[in-house]
Amino acid sequence: MVIITSRGIAITIDGTNSQTEKTATGSAMIAPAGGALRYLVFPPTDVNMATGLPYNETVGVDAGERQIRVTVREGDRWSDIVWVYHFSTDFDLLRVTPGDSYWPAHRLLELERKLDHTAESCPGRVAPPVMSWSTEEGWTELRTTADS
Repeated sequence: MVIITSRGIAITIDGTNSQTEKTATGSAMIAPAGGALRYLVFPPTDVNMATGLPYNETVGVDAGERQIRVTVREGDRWSDIVWVYHFSTDFDLLRVTPGDSYWPAHRLLELERKLDHTAESCPGRVAPPVMSWSTEEGWTELRTTADS
């Protein structure tokens, strides 16, 4: 299994990297050679972008018998500002939940005027799509609603 963080930065179990190709309309990810089973791209949240970080960071993958849980850090490396993505063992996106520190961090960034909306009206309460790549399906969007 292979996980990609946002903005085309790949983390793989064998240490190889994906590539991003610049196109006229932006950039497109190129599927890697060499037998990857699945790539997942986790979009950065507004909290991640407001903190000025270049990307979010996948910090945990817990594979159980009935589900796979991926934890993505949205703050600096010492923070516990996370989103948790819950997948079935077939990689259907079941739900997305913010960690306990996410909304308080959002409110702090509001007070600092780094965000122009409240936590209650945040568009991120509906989880953005996770991009998934597999050899069978190519690139597809996985959607669910956020559990806020």
